[in-house]
Amino acid sequence: MIAILTADIVSSTKTQNNALWSSCIEEVMDLPFFEDARWDIFRGDSFQIELSDPSRSLYLAILLRVFINAKKELYDLKIDVRISIGIGKEGYEGDNVMSSDGHAYKLSGRTFDKLQANNRKLMIATAWDYDLMGFQESVQLIEHLISNWSFSSFTVGKHYLLGVTKQKDLAELVGVSQPAIHKRIQKDNMEGLINYLNWFSQKILLLTS
Repeated sequence: MIAILTADIVSSTKTQNNALWSSCIEEVMDLPFFEDARWDIFRGDSFQIELSDPSRSLYLAILLRVFINAKKELYDLKIDVRISIGIGKEGYEGDNVMSSDGHAYKLSGRTFDKLQANNRKLMIATAWDYDLMGFQESVQLIEHLISNWSFSSFTVGKHYLLGVTKQKDLAELVGVSQPAIHKRIQKDNMEGLINYLNWFSQKILLLTS
């Protein structure tokens, strides 16, 4: 089983400097969690990622959205990312992601086509039909949670999701008071987000074992 993330940049035409958002993608993909991933940018503002470890797929999707929104120029222009996750068998492995094919690719592509029609930023489709509804509903809740974050929330969340959870350290990184960090973590339910991502990862690991 693998995971395929199909994505595009929302409102990319608001800036002619594609490096603003492409640098965010590169920053995430350079993290050690995703060193085995393959990815390609196509059609200017779309990209696709292949993960050999599907348990990290939702974590990757959330990081991409948080990193992009944590860049002030992009946040102010309301530039975001729309992502569909497909988890299934790989099938044919080409020289790059765009030339590869398989069940996971088809699931991701079909689900991506539904994103705009459903006014969604994040959706998932898996090979396990019996559990699909539970994943969809819970992922929608996570999407809604993040959609209500402010710029300062994304700034704090970027570090929090990378494991910087001590409020003193976060305060120093972001440049605000420790009480402000505490309030932000509580208000935006960042601990709950981490707990859900851990649950999702363990669930996928069980299903693929």
